[in-house]
Amino acid sequence: MRTLRLTRGEDALFRAKAHAAGLTVSELIRRLVLGKKIPARRGRFNEDGLYHLARIGNNLNQIARAMNTARKRGAPAVGLERLGEVLEELHVLLDELTR
Repeated sequence: MRTLRLTRGEDALFRAKAHAAGLTVSELIRRLVLGKKIPARRGRFNEDGLYHLARIGNNLNQIARAMNTARKRGAPAVGLERLGEVLEELHVLLDELTR
């Protein structure tokens, strides 16, 4: 067993790709690492759109991290509460799209 750290956006992307291929995330990662073929299977969602949503989530996480760093250094971190709500809503949306 190995542990892999991913951002929420990366995790959502792996789950979406695994779902689209009819694989578990673990099997998808094994196949990617070992250079094995990933079965092509069309999901019920637009994988390209899901990829962009995942990138948005990743960017929002980076913004939140920068705001937290600014706050720790004494600079104001305006809007941090709302950003957290947006991140949570995006995470729920990504979960729904990848089921």
